[in-house]
Order: sequence, then C-alpha cells, then structure tokens
Amino acid sequence: MSFDFVFCSGPSMEPTIYSGDILLTEKLSCRRNRIDRGDVITAIAPTHPSKIICKRVFAVSGDRIVAGMPGNANDSISINVSAITADGTPLSASDRERIELTKSRRKIIIPRGHVWLEGDNKENSADSRYYGAIPQGLIKSRAVARVWPPSEFKIL
Repeated sequence: MSFDFVFCSGPSMEPTIYSGDILLTEKLSCRRNRIDRGDVITAIAPTHPSKIICKRVFAVSGDRIVAGMPGNANDSISINVSAITADGTPLSASDRERIELTKSRRKIIIPRGHVWLEGDNKENSADSRYYGAIPQGLIKSRAVARVWPPSEFKIL
C-alpha cells in the first residue's frame, strides 16, 4: 500500500481539517475504485488542474441528491435510491416536501464513474455545488489520518 503526506490549505474542510494540517493518505482505495460516501479524499481540482483539493465524498455513482446551491445556506440532501423505490411504496407527503425543489436547490443523479464532493465548511467551500460531479479519475488519494499538528492527531 502506498502512503503519502498531504499539506492542506484553505478553510473548506473546517472543523475536520484546518489550513496547515498534514494528512496521511493512501492510494490503494482510489486505484481499486473503493471510495465511499463520507471518505475524505484529495483530488485534482476540476477548475484548476494544477491544484489539489481536499473534500468529503458526499455521493457516489447512482446516488440521487438534492444539491444546495453555492453561496446558499441550504445543505445538500442525500436521497438513497433504494429508499425511494423500496417495496414500490410512493414517497410520503413529508418526504416529497423535504425534497421539493426550490430555486436554491437542484435534483441530481450522480453519473457512473463520478462522485459528488463537498467541504465540511459548507459556507466557505468551492466544491461540487459549483463544478458538479467529478470523474473518479481525478481522485488521487483517501485520507487516513490527520497527523499534524501532533496534538490534533485524528483517524479520519
């Protein structure tokens, strides 16, 4: 297994990861396409290919989400596909209301071979709400632990 250390900059993952933190990352999960919802990953920035970003995987191929728009306090909502179609029962009125699209949200199905990334600091993160789902091929590594500063060591 190949491990790397990655220096993080920017506030998009606060409070999980702060600017100046160093992460221990592994590449095997990316090579085997074993990236899951909730994983913290590093990837080539889709809008600036010379930069590396650090974000959380919010949704994977086939997931349905109602995405919050950038600059809006609305969070994205994950809608488990099997929960929508489980046993063929229609969504309840409260579920329909919860996922009702407004001008500040949009319904998205994550395409095959793509992931939806969001920063933990929703109000200060340029992420998939701006640039959409990204190809899994842009993912470089999966974060295993925050190792710097030592007093803030944390398994991710």
